[in-house]
Amino acid sequence: MKIKAIALDLDGTLLTSDKKISDINKEVLKYLENKGVKIFIVTGRTYISAKPFAQELGIDSSIIAYNGAKVVNYKNDELIFNIYVFYGLWDVFFSYSNTKSYWYFFIT
Repeated sequence: MKIKAIALDLDGTLLTSDKKISDINKEVLKYLENKGVKIFIVTGRTYISAKPFAQELGIDSSIIAYNGAKVVNYKNDELIFNIYVFYGLWDVFFSYSNTKSYWYFFIT
């Protein structure tokens, strides 16, 4: 079976412990892309914090950020997909949580 795409997280996967991309990873990913494999950075990070790594790799692909809530072509900052939580939903959630004295914590 031919591999068509690879999705890579940054922290704990592509990046070393000092937050760098190793030379061997750069070489292998460029080799795969030259063979037609799409390389995607998929992260819980913000788009802005992921973009420098895509630029360093020089991949011809998109960044999937915020745990999938935003997809951007990093070469021209074209927004491909974005999910928003509407303010009305926040109001309902906060009101309900406050009436129940619930603690809330948000993670993307």
